[in-house]
Amino acid sequence: MRILGLDEAGRGPVLGPLVVGATMLEFEQLPQLETIGPADSKLLTRPQRQALFDRITASFTTRTVAVEPQCLEENLTQVELNCLATLINELAPDHVFLDAPVPPAAIPAFVLQLRSRLVKACSIVAENKAESRYPAVAAASIVAKVTRDRAMSTLHEQYGDIGWGYPAEPKTLAFLHRCLSQGAFPPCVRTRWATVQRLKQRSLFGQ
Repeated sequence: MRILGLDEAGRGPVLGPLVVGATMLEFEQLPQLETIGPADSKLLTRPQRQALFDRITASFTTRTVAVEPQCLEENLTQVELNCLATLINELAPDHVFLDAPVPPAAIPAFVLQLRSRLVKACSIVAENKAESRYPAVAAASIVAKVTRDRAMSTLHEQYGDIGWGYPAEPKTLAFLHRCLSQGAFPPCVRTRWATVQRLKQRSLFGQ
């Protein structure tokens, strides 16, 4: 019986990709995963995530789908649904556990849309904060987060230290201001995000 955990990283940042991660294991491997001790990636330091990432990828099947900023122009939930369906269809699990990116009342409709994209039927458990309840989702969270961090590190090599892409980060905001002053935003910027639109408006009105 194959179990698949799914989670994303990078839904909120204004820079870099959205990454959806997957961790697949047999039911009999659950004790092994629990021994590794995956946790919600947001509660771990980067070194802790990297150490767990290495152990997870060495022992279990993992996959990621990265969506670059230029492909995040449509509804973000629909983008994530497509990524989730791609991973489920590729790995063909019996049971799926995933962190739902929508409020509780919207989860049934979200799951219905996901099922409509699947080639093969499987059971799906979708919950808010699922990474705190299901080790497979916690592992997927780590896989997604480390993969996104690596993508951001590549951007650092190109643009310097621009932070990790979150709107409240001073380094990220300084980078956006610099791009605006130069008259163009590079492909790593999610130009439709409210943060960028506000900067454009302030610049237009001389604020």
